[in-house]
Amino acid sequence: MRIKEHISKFQKYILYGNETTGDIPFPLYMKNRQFVYSFFYILNFYTQRYLPLNVRLLLCFCFFFLVYSIQDPENILMVQGIYFFVTAFLVSAVVGFVFRPRINFTRRLPAKCMANTAIQVDYKVKNDSSRGVWDLRLDSFPFLNAEFVKGYAGSEYLSVNERQILHTVVVFPFRGLVRLPRTYACSSFPFGMFAWGRLGGGDNTVLVLPQISDLDEVDLSFGGFEGEGEEDRHSNSNDTGDQEFMKIREYREGDPVRLIHWAATARIGRPVVKDFNESNHRKISIYLDEVYNPSILKERHMKTYPIFESSISLAASLVDWARRNKVGISYLFINNVTYQLDGMTIEEEAEYATELLAKVRNNVDKSTKAFPEMENFCTAEDESACFAIFNYMDDERKEFVKKHHLSTKIMTVNPRLPQLEGMTYFDHKEVLENKLRTI
Repeated sequence: MRIKEHISKFQKYILYGNETTGDIPFPLYMKNRQFVYSFFYILNFYTQRYLPLNVRLLLCFCFFFLVYSIQDPENILMVQGIYFFVTAFLVSAVVGFVFRPRINFTRRLPAKCMANTAIQVDYKVKNDSSRGVWDLRLDSFPFLNAEFVKGYAGSEYLSVNERQILHTVVVFPFRGLVRLPRTYACSSFPFGMFAWGRLGGGDNTVLVLPQISDLDEVDLSFGGFEGEGEEDRHSNSNDTGDQEFMKIREYREGDPVRLIHWAATARIGRPVVKDFNESNHRKISIYLDEVYNPSILKERHMKTYPIFESSISLAASLVDWARRNKVGISYLFINNVTYQLDGMTIEEEAEYATELLAKVRNNVDKSTKAFPEMENFCTAEDESACFAIFNYMDDERKEFVKKHHLSTKIMTVNPRLPQLEGMTYFDHKEVLENKLRTI
């Protein structure tokens, strides 16, 4: 029984990684091939972490000498070359191990960030050893799910009991819950042969939110929905006794200029804005159709498939538009689950909806039987206006577009879908590049 448990743990480690290697986000449709790819990734991970490039080149030369010495054992030069390389490796390994950094360090990351947006990473380092540390490098190996755009953080010299705060910049190209490898500090001093080091603590998990496009220039009106926010309908009201808003509050970054209460601003001496009663705000509901043909998904890695990612970004952009324009969100339908957001403030609704969208994973091996419920979802007798994002088209969806295109804003970013009256088409590349326009 214990042997089976160890085998199961080893398989899980190879397939998904652990806290040392971080997550290995290979798509599930690879099945048996995933084991091979994950194994070679882990092998490459440890090789690059412990062995600098010059050592790997020397190992190739050593292997070359070894092959020739086996074929021709009487060649003294080849045999001596083998002894020299083995001795050099052993000496550098022992000396490097003696001079390895004995430090305490932590890594600090923001809990959330947006995909393809540079964020700062901070390292707090303290040398607790009785000697200095030379050529210190932090996280100096490539990550599978993050890119250090300015290189790794490091220090040329860290004296005894010295503290330093080091910085670098990282970009997460894909949304989702990202688990990074544990922080690793190493040094290849004095010979530059082996990068001995130790693991540290700090933040390993980051929730990467979808990219957001600006929808202010896009016509979101349809049927009886004007596509405008609360401040648009009250922009001419400057009377603090107006029953439409409850109070005034200090101006926060991102508040529309139209909400500024100019009379109160002049009287108080600092900018203040009108805070409306959120219970009277208009509401929207968002339906995200995540269905794809599995044969299409197998063409590329799931997380790099641009059409699906742009549909997620379009839904997140709608959430951001609603937040900035003081429009509430009643329902969010994703992953065949309906989330009711009533009872929250507008800021809480937007934050919760964006986090849900960040964690969406597409269905790979089966289609979602979600569409029959959409008829009820987008025609519910409530005050919310429905926005539907289609990624797939069949006869049932065509009939829905024909019947409900006046009561529902139907959009798509998939260029493979046929041109239908009542459907708004967006270029998926422009969604991800924040150059949104209809086509």
